[in-house]
Parts: sequence; structure tokens; C-alpha cells
Amino acid sequence: MRAALILASLLLGLLAGLPLAAQASTAVSLQLKWRHAFQFAGYYAAVQQGYYREAGLEVDIRLGSPDVNPVTEVTSGRATFGVGTSSLVLSRAANQPVRVLGVVLQHSPQILVARADLPIQSIHDLVGQPIMLEPQSEELLAYLQQENIPRNKLQLQAHSGSINELLSGKVMAMSAYSSYEPFLLTQSGVPFYQYTPRQAGIDFYGDNLFTSDQVVHSQPDMVQAFRQASFRGWEYALAHPDATIDLILKEYAPDLPRAFLEFEAAHITRLVQPDLIEVGYMTPGRWQHIADTYASLGVIDPDFDVQQLLLPDLHDQQLQRVRQALNDTLAGSVLISLLSLVVIAYIYRTNRQLRRAQTQLQRSEHRYRILTEEMRDVIWAIDVQTLRYSYISPSVQRLRGYTAHEVMQAGDLRHSMPPVSVQAVQSILQNAQAQWDAGSLNSDHYFTLELEQHHKQGHLIWTEIVGHLVLNPDNQRLELQGITRDISAHKRQQAHIEYMAQHDVLTGLANRALFAEHFQQARALARRNQYLMALIYIDLDKFKPVNDTYGHDIGDQLLCAVGQRISACIRSSDIVARIGGDEFVVLLNQVRDAACAVLVAEKIHAALRTPFEIAEYSLEISSSQGVALYPEHGNTEAELAKCADLAMYQAKNAGRNQVCLYTPNLSSK
Repeated sequence: MRAALILASLLLGLLAGLPLAAQASTAVSLQLKWRHAFQFAGYYAAVQQGYYREAGLEVDIRLGSPDVNPVTEVTSGRATFGVGTSSLVLSRAANQPVRVLGVVLQHSPQILVARADLPIQSIHDLVGQPIMLEPQSEELLAYLQQENIPRNKLQLQAHSGSINELLSGKVMAMSAYSSYEPFLLTQSGVPFYQYTPRQAGIDFYGDNLFTSDQVVHSQPDMVQAFRQASFRGWEYALAHPDATIDLILKEYAPDLPRAFLEFEAAHITRLVQPDLIEVGYMTPGRWQHIADTYASLGVIDPDFDVQQLLLPDLHDQQLQRVRQALNDTLAGSVLISLLSLVVIAYIYRTNRQLRRAQTQLQRSEHRYRILTEEMRDVIWAIDVQTLRYSYISPSVQRLRGYTAHEVMQAGDLRHSMPPVSVQAVQSILQNAQAQWDAGSLNSDHYFTLELEQHHKQGHLIWTEIVGHLVLNPDNQRLELQGITRDISAHKRQQAHIEYMAQHDVLTGLANRALFAEHFQQARALARRNQYLMALIYIDLDKFKPVNDTYGHDIGDQLLCAVGQRISACIRSSDIVARIGGDEFVVLLNQVRDAACAVLVAEKIHAALRTPFEIAEYSLEISSSQGVALYPEHGNTEAELAKCADLAMYQAKNAGRNQVCLYTPNLSSK
């Protein structure tokens, strides 16, 4: 009798079309994998917009850290849901009962970052160096192994959750998110390299929503309700980034700079691709590709089946529960009659759902036509052998100014791109076709690259291309199919950020970071060609009275004019940097002897003694300068700077307004 009641309850639930578990408030928890940021914006939005509440859920969002493993929290039952990387494949292969509910990021943001002012020129220079990795970084380890850098050649350290270890030189590289740490490093003024697994053809999903087998089997309706509400929250967050950033600053991370959240939001949106792909969408084929990648590296068994990782069909699961209840029920004629009525009602409801699905399909087809004709991104297909377009969407006119007909008639790909871009595409296609022919590559593998294309008005635009190889069913020829989007604004923003990271905001001169990079390059040439360099340290005399008398605005204008005069006194191969309030440093790339270096310093000294006409004022200042030579006075920037600084203080102590060459008998200041 108890089984009969269960059966009736289940069927009535099907008839009503409402998740059983969602009819009452259910407390669940979501374990994040990192600190609060836009990376988890969809979940915050689902709470704030009431989507979880409408689904009958009360959600506790838990902060992540390097010490918290979301997989452990979920499989132990301490958390109901979690956010994980594509290493969930490895967890499932290790018999941990995890189930993926959907994908947020279509492309993983995991990268390695290394300082560019240290002796790291390529990914292979990381061998034997200290590297800081966060948990669930197996994707990066797979990338390194793909580059023939096995784990036993790495000096791995636990991640501190900060960039400080990289800035201080305690580690040479660290795991990072392309939407997070690059902003912080840029703000710090430290030049850096980014190494992404995509460079080795590893393009995994990122930030996957998952739960455990136990939760899926015991509460399938609740799982479905949570999944739908979460991705609904993501759709809202991506459509309303400013409002979502306001929410994060108010409720979750008030100490984060708004500029950082704006940078992260733009980057996350590009990784989600919400205008092309429904949030949460994933395919078994791509998960199998991820598993095959790990298997090819010997990390998991090659026979691993990803179906055991993915969420089973919840509707089929409900029907299975119905069948099980029927098997356990000894019902009389009254119960049979009741069930018959319920089944008839269920069939009617199912037919109605089928009609609704057909209507939705028609709407989807209409939406597809709108997307291909009206969207800004361009959908295309290219024959691999001839490099000719077999299809290109009308939206190409918005991107490049040419109509689709003009592009198709123009010929092959070489008419669309400058030679360097064509070479990049040809190189990828040649390697890809060789792998395809060898059977080691299929349509689940996606290529991502950034390149320039011609615009009809004569200029070049930066684009991002995401594509994969497909066998054309009509002619059995291999095609590259993909999507192109305009990233010119992103490139300009990136160039501006890089410029700001290397230049003084006020004067536009090089800052300390760019000067250090230039010094390393110049020293390498000087060492190879056996010539001298000189470092001139310049400190302005009587600058403070200008600020005190005329105000900081006049003082700032004076500093800009000083920078211009110093620049006019040196060659294009030399460099001048502002390293403090009224302190400047000059590197003379090649000098004959000390007398030549002092002569340039005297030229600068004379230029700075000439009055400056700023606004309606005529301002007079002078300078105290110290000169040091490479390699006579030092081999490193720090050694030369110290010697030049001592010489400059010698000039100040001797009455200011003069140039002093460093001699070893100078005492410390």
C-alpha cells in the first residue's frame, strides 16, 4: 500500500508538471572554487532576483579558497553543489561520485603567468623552477606534459591565493585565471607572460556546475530546479553586467575595485559566449574529447566513458521510479482504474508537450535565421584544400564591410587576410589535417586564434576565430567551420592597459618596469658586442618651491616639460624614465667612454637650466646628476643605479646644480 501511495504521488507530480522537491523550501549549499568575483555572478544574481526562491530553494553560497576542494566538499555531503574545472573527469575516473549538471564557461580561463623581467623566455624555461599551483590544476599539468614537461621536472608549491609570491620572486610562475590575475599584474606594473593550454590544442570547459550521485538519485527534481535557476541567474548577470557588479560590490566583495570587476565581466562574457550558446550547454562529445586528452597523456584509462560523469535524463529517471513503484505495488481494481485515469491524463499532457516542443522548434529555427542574418559575429565554412568559403553569414558585412556575396566571389582566404594571418591559418590547418588523416583528431576539437582581417574601408581589424574540422556530408571534403567575432575594442583596451603598465601616467615617459626591461635587453647587446653603457640619475633642484608657490598643476606641467627636454637630448636608442616625484633616470645604450657619458649629462644639465615658460610664469630650476658606467661600475641595474645615486648625492653635497661621475671612493649617502 505504501508503494501505491508513492506511485500515485509521483504520477500526480508528473501531471501537475511541478518538481516535487521544489514545492517546499529546501536548504542547499553551493561551494565556490575561489573568492567572490564576477566569476560566480550568475549564482549571486539567482539569489538576488529570487530565481532560487521561486524554485523552492534556499541557497547558501560558500566562499572558496586554495585550501577548499569543491569535489571533496560535495562528495562528502558537506555541500550539495559545487563549481569545478574539467578535472571533474579525473575525479570521476578515480571513482569519486560526481555528476556535471552544466557548463558555464565554454573555454577554460586557466593559464600560467610568469614574470617577463626574469630569465623566462618560453614555457620550457619553467623546468626546475618554483611554480605555484592551485587545486584542480590538472588541465595545466596536462598542458605542460603536452609540451614535454612532465610533473617530476617541476618544483610545485601550494598556491597562496595571491600574486605576492610572483612579485617578490619566490616563484617563477603561478596558475591563474585569464579573467583575474592579469588585471592585478598589470596594475602592479610588473611585465608578465601568459601561457595558455590552448597553445597546445587543449581547449577544455571551465567552471562546471556539479553535484554528487547521491543527490541526483535521491532528489532529481531539486537538482533540475537548482540547475535551471542557476543558469537563469547567469543569463541575467551577463545581460546586466553593471547591475550585477553593483550587487557584488554591495553584498559579496565590497573591497574589489570596480575596474577589476568590469575587466573580469568582459572577459567572462567572452568565455561564456551567451549570444551563441545557451548558458549551461555541453555535449558528451566534447567531454569525451577532454577525457581522451587526459587518456592520451596516461592520466586516466583510455576506456573511460564520460556518460557516467554527466547528468542522466531526469524525465527518464522519473518514469523509472514509476515503473519501480508499479513492480512493488499489489493494487486492486480501484487502484488500476485510478492509475488508468492518471496514465490517460499523462498521455494527454505528453502530447500537449510534444506540440509545444514542435512550436518551440519552429521558433528555434526562426531564431537561428535571425542569429545568422542579424548577429554581429560571423558564421562560416572553408574548404581545407582550396581555402575557399563554402558559406559565410550575412553578418560579415557588419564585421568587414563586404557583403557575403562579395566575400564568396573574391576567391580564397588570402583575399580576406594579410599574409601573416593567412600563414597562421595555413599552419593550423596543415597540422590539423595531418592529425585528422592519422585518426588522432575529430570534430570535437576546437581551434582558437586571434588574427587580423581586411576591412573594405582599407584598415585591418582584430578578430577571434573559433573553429573545428568537419567532413562535409554533401561532397565528403574536409571543412573548417567556425565563428569570427570582432575583438578590436578588446585589443585596444589590452594595448592601453599594457601601455599604462609600462609608462608614467603624467609624463608619458617609461616607468620603472619598462626601464628595467629595456636595461636587460641593452645589457645583453652590450655584453655580446663588448661596448659600454651609461646610467644617469637626475634629481631636480628647487622643484619643491615651484609646487609650494604655484600649485601642483603647474608642477605637473613643469615635470612634463622636463621630460620633453631630457628626451630631446638623447638618441632614439636611449631611454629616459621617471622613477619618482622629481627623479629621472637615463640609459645611454652605447657610449665610447666616461667623457662621452658626462658630455650627454652636461647637455641635459644645460637644457634644464634654461627657464621654462609654463602658463604665465617663467620658472627656473636646475639639476643634480650622477653618472655610472657599465660594466666598470656595476653589472646589474641595481648596482649601476646605486652608483649613479651616490654620484648624484655627491653633486648635491657639493652645492647642487652640477654633474658628478661615480668613483669607487664615494661613501654611502
